[in-house]
Amino acid sequence: MRLSSAFVLGTLLSLAGPAARGQADPAPAPVQAPDKATFDEARRHLVRGAAAIEMAKNDGDLALAADEFQKAVTIYPGWAFAWMNLGQVQARLGRLPEAMASYKRFLALAPEDKEAGKVGDELIKLEFRLEQSARIRNRGGIWVGEAGMPFLAKAEGNSLVLKTARQRMSARELDANEFMGGEAGIPVREFRLELQGTKVTGTSTRSEVVAGKCTVPAETVEVEGSYDEGAGRLILKMPRTRFQSRTSVNLFLDPVDCRGVTSLGKEEVQVVLLGPLPEGGIGIPVDLAYLPGGVLIRHEWQGHLGVGSYTAPLTDRAKSLGFQKMDEIVSIDGVAVKGLAPTEVIRRLRGPVGSEVILGVLRKKAKEPETLKVTRVPVAPPAADRPYVYEVWVN
Repeated sequence: MRLSSAFVLGTLLSLAGPAARGQADPAPAPVQAPDKATFDEARRHLVRGAAAIEMAKNDGDLALAADEFQKAVTIYPGWAFAWMNLGQVQARLGRLPEAMASYKRFLALAPEDKEAGKVGDELIKLEFRLEQSARIRNRGGIWVGEAGMPFLAKAEGNSLVLKTARQRMSARELDANEFMGGEAGIPVREFRLELQGTKVTGTSTRSEVVAGKCTVPAETVEVEGSYDEGAGRLILKMPRTRFQSRTSVNLFLDPVDCRGVTSLGKEEVQVVLLGPLPEGGIGIPVDLAYLPGGVLIRHEWQGHLGVGSYTAPLTDRAKSLGFQKMDEIVSIDGVAVKGLAPTEVIRRLRGPVGSEVILGVLRKKAKEPETLKVTRVPVAPPAADRPYVYEVWVN
């Protein structure tokens, strides 16, 4: 395995020492040449680094060379070519900020060197690579899915994996006699996507689900769609099977056994995911299945956004902001909640930490909403990969 010719040249010239620099490495005035013992020790580490490169079988093995070159520049900070050699190895190891710092040090020490132009070009390339790495890294985090539930996203290269265990099967996916036969469980959902520009391909997987005494089979399908990085929006199209499950009950209405699971056919669906969500939010639990006056627990978006949940008291933060039990958020920054998809509702609640959002809040039995101005605070990422019973999470 070999590094570039610039590295080889740098190594050979570096080994000559201060007395043999010539035109290739003019000694900068501010840097005092080391004594012979100091230089010999720095040179020893440079030679050891060169040996590590000769022994390396892959880029990962270059870490030993980087360690030796780092020792060389620590002993003799004014050795320009040692900095260049260190920068090249750091770049190969993917240590981009460190490589850029080493290259800049080389240019500061030897701005007129014949390798300076090449090193300057490498700096530009590293800046671009760093920007692309940041773009990819920024795709990770918390996204919000079609039911307003959180997905945990991990990005690497052109791949994006989004996973949740918080989104149950909707009525479009499962027709189950839940009231009589027992509630259906929550599946694990995962999108494995490849992003090429705006084009998206990949797979969607849903785990099997227990509904009463029945087991609805898992499903994996191909997906395609588009990615709008500026808008933070994924639009995915895929086939989805709708199932019917029936659990029989006894005279006491206890589930007894499964009468059958039937496929009702496939339909093409479009799924929109938004993200990653900003870190800031109003910092209180909101209920995406809230229904004013509702007695039964519901699990799907009804066009109403509740504060807290039926089963839990208000949080201290919610109380301090002026919220009351059974409040409903009817507008966000003047936009009516009822006309929004749950994904958009969640994203509008989010924003930079310290920014303000104006909420229209309808109190229980009130006819007109009140206005609350809330300063966004950091919101901890939810445990999107663990099941949670109700459609309530902090935003």
